[in-house]
Amino acid sequence: MFLCYSGSMNYHHYLKKIELWYPFKKEKCNSCMGLCCYLPLEVTLEELYKMEIISLEETDADFLSSTIKRLKAQGIVERYNRADEKFTLKRRASGACLFLGEDCRCKHYETRPKTCRNFPHVSPFNGRCPYQKI
Repeated sequence: MFLCYSGSMNYHHYLKKIELWYPFKKEKCNSCMGLCCYLPLEVTLEELYKMEIISLEETDADFLSSTIKRLKAQGIVERYNRADEKFTLKRRASGACLFLGEDCRCKHYETRPKTCRNFPHVSPFNGRCPYQKI
């Protein structure tokens, strides 16, 4: 059972309204259900490599098409934007990131992408987070 999301809660409601976002306090992360992990996430080839999702060989431009096909077929990415060279990660049916564990913690925390590392300083409501107690 995926514990971070309660089917009765409309997480979209929390993500879209600034009045429901709180000034960020790092100590609150441990008791939060991880709604920041319900936001769309773009990653680079280098970040996918650091997360050990692709091999070093797959970071080579010559293998880009086959890498994209494999990642889509495996349900890891939704699309690839050639203009900014970023992949949009696919999300669970609940809207959560594929890498958000049942304990509401990131499975790739140590190697998480730059977007995640910079949250909430770079987010829809800079310096604020959609904190919701577990």
